[in-house]
Amino acid sequence: MKTLIIYSSQTGFTERYASWLKETLDAECISIKNAKSVDLSSYDKIVYGGWCCAGSINGLNSFIGKLAKVKDDIVANNKKVAIFAVGSSPIENPDVSKALDKIN
Repeated sequence: MKTLIIYSSQTGFTERYASWLKETLDAECISIKNAKSVDLSSYDKIVYGGWCCAGSINGLNSFIGKLAKVKDDIVANNKKVAIFAVGSSPIENPDVSKALDKIN
């Protein structure tokens, strides 16, 4: 099974987590900046990682837009999509709930 990890990183922390996942999942790993020409339909699992900022995950909307183009392929072939976020905030912070509600 081919796995792709796409990430957005400002300080290097998200890139580090993506790299750890790459090793664990034996996956390809690229920055969202380099993902424009990637054919997502050639992967069985697609993971997106971004950093949290003001109740959202950086780059997530762009990633979701890219997924929308291959939605039928993802559904028809039972492909898996996962999202992870890196950041620091107390769980009680209302921005945490806002971010999670956006991706449900």
